[in-house]
Amino acid sequence: MAHELEIMENGEASMAYVGEVPWHGLGKRVPADLSPEQMLKAANLDWTVQKVPLFYNVESGPIVTNARALVRSTDQKLLTVFFFMDFSNLFLN
Repeated sequence: MAHELEIMENGEASMAYVGEVPWHGLGKRVPADLSPEQMLKAANLDWTVQKVPLFYNVESGPIVTNARALVRSTDQKLLTVFFFMDFSNLFLN
């Protein structure tokens, strides 16, 4: 069975735990009295997600598409891509 944990560039797994070592042996053991913010930091999960526009470059300059990307704030890793449709004017006449 796969652990499905992200292994960071420094070799650490993005996980923290209290108590017994997990079956996969990965993660960082922490005391039971951490705040949620401290636990996120210990688990390498103290980042946010940013929505950014996707575009492509042509000779005349960048062309923005209706696609957006979600990227991690700490290292700009691409998490997913989705298409954005603006329906705000759909029912306005």
